[in-house]
Amino acid sequence: MLAPELLESDPRVSLDLVDRGEIDLALVDDWPETAIAFPPGVSALTLGLDVADLVVPVGHPVAAHGRPVRLAEVAGETWIASVPGSICHEWLMRVLPGIRPRFLVAEFASQVTLVGAGLGVALIPRLARAHPPDDVAVVPVDPPPARRPSKG
Repeated sequence: MLAPELLESDPRVSLDLVDRGEIDLALVDDWPETAIAFPPGVSALTLGLDVADLVVPVGHPVAAHGRPVRLAEVAGETWIASVPGSICHEWLMRVLPGIRPRFLVAEFASQVTLVGAGLGVALIPRLARAHPPDDVAVVPVDPPPARRPSKG
């Protein structure tokens, strides 16, 4: 009988567990700018791309533009971001050098809640967010940033 188990973990930790034979399969994500190195002997299959959008409080000026925003246009905003050491945090630091997020939060749903409270802006992958609440606006980014969900 098959008895699947689930472990939510950092992509690099998950790949290490696959490499050591402690788990059979890992679903991981990375960003092209912060690509994960798959261990030798571990095969990978890219499952697609997950585009991220800028999430801002309702009434924010970039939401009123009606056009995609370039990340450089919002670099001076107060940022809400993933925690240091995570793939998403590393990516944001690489594409917006010099920013210093004031709020570091592991869960994307919590990031959206903080945005809705008017505390800053965040970049949230589409697969990581449910229908946005009424107190936030979702603004496409140009060029669209995308992470790659993969199976290793």
